[in-house]
Amino acid sequence: MHIAFATGMTTSHVGPMLGIVAELRRRGHRVSYAVTDAFADRVAAAGARPVGYRSRLPRDPRAWPKDFFGLPLLLLDEAIATLPELAAAFATDRPDVVVSEDPASALRLLATRWDIPQVQVWSFLASRTHWTARYGHGHQDVSRLLTTLTEFLRRQGIDRTAEQHYAAGFDGGIVLLPRSYQPAGHEFGAGYSFVGPCLADPPAARARADGRRPLLLVSLGSINTAHPEFYRTCADAFADLDWEVVMSVGSRTDAAALGPLPRNVTALPWVPQMELLSTARAFVTHAGMNSLMEALYLRVPVVAVPRLPEQVTNARRLVELGLGRALSVRRATAEALRSAVLAVAEDAATRERLAAMGAEMRASGGAAAAADHVEAAAG
Repeated sequence: MHIAFATGMTTSHVGPMLGIVAELRRRGHRVSYAVTDAFADRVAAAGARPVGYRSRLPRDPRAWPKDFFGLPLLLLDEAIATLPELAAAFATDRPDVVVSEDPASALRLLATRWDIPQVQVWSFLASRTHWTARYGHGHQDVSRLLTTLTEFLRRQGIDRTAEQHYAAGFDGGIVLLPRSYQPAGHEFGAGYSFVGPCLADPPAARARADGRRPLLLVSLGSINTAHPEFYRTCADAFADLDWEVVMSVGSRTDAAALGPLPRNVTALPWVPQMELLSTARAFVTHAGMNSLMEALYLRVPVVAVPRLPEQVTNARRLVELGLGRALSVRRATAEALRSAVLAVAEDAATRERLAAMGAEMRASGGAAAAADHVEAAAG
């Protein structure tokens, strides 16, 4: 069987798919992955054939739309621009099933045109309806999105509206969360496979070697990392604490610009996040879903400092389940960060809930359950 993947071209979107790719390859399937050059080596290492295309998206995330409605329009423009390139790449080797996060991505639109089975994969909270259904044509930007997609579908010979296309794309799928993390998860039917994080080779949670100080990991993910003031606040918060603090500051923050750091604080452009989380006592994060799932899998208490609406929702759920604490960016002072980290690290009830969540994740099936769903969708 030939299975094709297409996701957003960021670490937080590509990374969660690689365990599924590896499992499908282990079962003997051929896997292709539509990627830009930046991720070709990563998908190839997991066993997929990279199918390259040229992205038209701005390289600097600071140039992306800041409002909620602008980004979907940008991504739809990207899909329309890249569809001919991917159509040519797959023309003589069409996949048997397509796996992606966005019903309006180029590869999903091709799958609809070619009548190929599709699997929606949720690397974030799942939904039974597309978000545009809440607004319809009553909102100017949403109306433009729906009209642009409907017109493009018709040019492709696809006789459906954007609303119908989104509804079909959101009818079930693979959810990379445990069911209990999903609000009202019990209301999602059998078409939704809550498989938890699909980690290819996760480390085991373990205690640090005798005599080593507790480890705190700080990360704002891989995209929106240009916040030197936040890293400086973190350094000040834990300067006199008998902990080791490692800050992953990304490629857009110059560690030298943070000024002299306390002896127990290190700032690096990149760190092996799962490896460090396996021995971490606590994790300060932007509350991206991939980072949250990795921390919860390894039973690490979390202090979330979300910056985007999606991250605010993720952090709210974290707090509802008693798995950590959340601070707004405005309230994330050095004193508040220190207090929150020490509180979650020492709370026995939080540790018990983390243990239960980790157990549920391991029982959810992971990559093997996700591969089962893909195979079933292909028929």
